[in-house]
Amino acid sequence: MDLRGKTVREVEAGARIRVWYEEEQDGGGKARVAYLGTTSAYSAAEGLRVLFDGYDESEQEVVDAADEWEWAPDLLGPFDAVRLKLRGVGRPKPQPAAG
Repeated sequence: MDLRGKTVREVEAGARIRVWYEEEQDGGGKARVAYLGTTSAYSAAEGLRVLFDGYDESEQEVVDAADEWEWAPDLLGPFDAVRLKLRGVGRPKPQPAAG
């Protein structure tokens, strides 16, 4: 399977991916629906193992060369999540103005 510019190490470290599936709609017909997720493993025989956003870890799916997919841009850089989590740590909480 072509990893489209990523290394196996990048994929197994958790690359962001967008996958489209054709799904039946309530009123009939089909629609192309995009799902965002994070890769967790790669197998040359099977493809990419993906945990889609909002789903339980036990519900990972395999995405292979037959699927329609692309790498999604990372919303945060590798250290931004840590910075966001630590924002405000060690700072006193603001006190309401006396008045």
